[in-house]
Amino acid sequence: MKAGDKVSPERMDDSFLLAYARRMGEAKEHAGRVTPEYVLEHVQNMESLIREAHDQGFTVLAEFRQAVHQFQAELLMRTMQPDLIAEIPRESITDEDVRTFYEENIGMYGLPDIYAATVFHTLDEGEAGLLGAADGRAALDAEADVLPGVEVLTLDPMPLERFPGVWAQTLLSLETGECGPVVMHEDRFAVLCLEEARTNRTQDFEHRKEYIRNDVLYSRYRQAWREAYEHLREKHGVEIDPEAAERFRERMEEEREG
Repeated sequence: MKAGDKVSPERMDDSFLLAYARRMGEAKEHAGRVTPEYVLEHVQNMESLIREAHDQGFTVLAEFRQAVHQFQAELLMRTMQPDLIAEIPRESITDEDVRTFYEENIGMYGLPDIYAATVFHTLDEGEAGLLGAADGRAALDAEADVLPGVEVLTLDPMPLERFPGVWAQTLLSLETGECGPVVMHEDRFAVLCLEEARTNRTQDFEHRKEYIRNDVLYSRYRQAWREAYEHLREKHGVEIDPEAAERFRERMEEEREG
């Protein structure tokens, strides 16, 4: 078609229109409505949008060119995947493969450190002073027994970020069994004692094995795509002009700093 031509069904290749219909039939937003008339109207609407965007100069904008470039590449990636990447059967990944991946990527399977604590707290500044002067846990327990405003709260183990900030800082400074100084949180004075700290925890291998098997599968596909892209870049001689690449780096740095 030439600019200014009317868009009509007769001027569009029937295979192109059928491809549109098949794609629309797979989309939820068109479910139950994909008749020939519906497709023909949709195609003409899309063509109208494209022409209007061209008339307004959108097609020369960097943002527009980038979006089209990325969409086209992602669509082709999905379409060409069977030709570029051999299918990797999930059952081809052995338990030994899974164990090795788990051990080599143990950081992926870490669990947050958790802390258990006992908190002695009061609203009374005088009682807080007596708690702060107590020498050790036994002395704190004794003071709590006789001071009417002191409440003792045993907290279940939980990640550090769930504690108020000043409490978290205190717990990080303590060894198991130690008690810290008096700290203030909102309107209360508190003394914290660290009961337990579970650190360097990881997810149980046996419990997570099948999820880890999926991670192995994804990692193999990622590697296969890296190799496929390296081959395609070499085959088609795709590279960015070094001067353009350097200008790009400089402009990105300027945007970060700006």
